[in-house]
Amino acid sequence: MWWNTKSVSATDLMQNRVVAGLHLGLLMERQPDRIQAAMKHLFQLYEEGKIKPKIDSTWPLDKVHFHLHVLYT
Repeated sequence: MWWNTKSVSATDLMQNRVVAGLHLGLLMERQPDRIQAAMKHLFQLYEEGKIKPKIDSTWPLDKVHFHLHVLYT
C-alpha cells in the first residue's frame, strides 16, 4: 500500500506531519473559474496582510537546475 513504500512510511506519518498536494493543471482544464476565484481570494488576503508567504530561498537562474535536483532528492 502507498503508506508503506520506500518513500512514505506509516510510522513517519504518525508524527503529526502533513503531506498534501494539488494538481492545478487538471483543475485548470476542468474548472478554470474555480482557480481564478481562489487566486483572486489569495491575492486579496495577501494585500490585506492576512497571509505572508515564506520565501525559503532564491536562486540565480543559472543555478536552478542544481537546486531543483536538491529539492527532488
